[in-house]
Amino acid sequence: LRDLFYVQDPIRRRYHAALIEELDFELDDTILSTTRMVDAALSFPRLHCVTMEGSNLVNVRPENLAPLMTPSLRSWDIERDVRGSWPGRYRDVDVLLDALLEGCGSLTVLHFDLWCDDTPKFLLILERIHSIEYLDLGDVGEDLAHDFPQEFLIQLFNKPRLGYLSFPHAVELSQLTVDTFLAAMGRHWTFPTIYSLGKPQFDSGTTAARLISRMPNLERLWLSIDPWQFDLEHVFTATAMLEKLEFLELEFRMRACNIEGSWLLKLTSLTCLQTFQLEIHDAGTISLTGTQLANFLVGLPQLEHLSLDLGALEVSCVPEEKAAIDSALANIETTWFGHMTFTTQNLL
Repeated sequence: LRDLFYVQDPIRRRYHAALIEELDFELDDTILSTTRMVDAALSFPRLHCVTMEGSNLVNVRPENLAPLMTPSLRSWDIERDVRGSWPGRYRDVDVLLDALLEGCGSLTVLHFDLWCDDTPKFLLILERIHSIEYLDLGDVGEDLAHDFPQEFLIQLFNKPRLGYLSFPHAVELSQLTVDTFLAAMGRHWTFPTIYSLGKPQFDSGTTAARLISRMPNLERLWLSIDPWQFDLEHVFTATAMLEKLEFLELEFRMRACNIEGSWLLKLTSLTCLQTFQLEIHDAGTISLTGTQLANFLVGLPQLEHLSLDLGALEVSCVPEEKAAIDSALANIETTWFGHMTFTTQNLL
């Protein structure tokens, strides 16, 4: 945007502004805090994409954001200043929220990763982005899930075109929240448009299973689970029903996490699966035999990337099982087993 003001002739400057389709603000560019835009009477009738960082909002003036909220606007992408030079003042964010509240109706893409203290106002924005297709929420997602759990879920999952939904920070969804939401939506409710979901954190495997089972067309799924109950088998059962799944990442954060090898075998129904990551923060009893691991690997012929972080697990194999494991691993592009080791038993 600042480059426009290298054009000295105001008529030519307005002409070029009217042709702009994308605006990408440089780090620490604070032109939105000046009077230059208003003085130049710029308008952006073709603008469809704005990308900025928090540092671009320092002392932002409302009258400078208003011309950017055009009917043609489709994408707004803002995240924190990676260098930390922006103090993250709520006043600046509130000015942006007011502008988005007026101009967000045409958005199909929203990436918002800033601190926000006015969660009710952001909830109104979610209500108005009816045509949203791509939604990526940072800390504000965590705050909304805490302050308005039911309203938050309803505003997320009543979007008829939403395909991509991401929470880069922890967004905790309790069993009570999910069960109440599903009861309100009805027993036959599904969300078929969504193809990518990450990374909600659930308090039980049952909670996660109940929600993702309503999303039959998922292709990419990240889940974090920190349950009070050891009911993780439900996660594998529900996930195994997602026939289109290509990417699956599971993170289990509870203490002394127990895993049965038979649960992994459920995932062999995922014939399209290309990437699988399973991370356990504190391994308890991990029951995984050589036969189970071999059958798991052989049963996923499309697998390209595999990461099994199951702690200091020792998998006992007979030579035939180890050969089958090695043969399957040879067809996988990248593998990671953490501290897992294999021992081969020779049967007499």
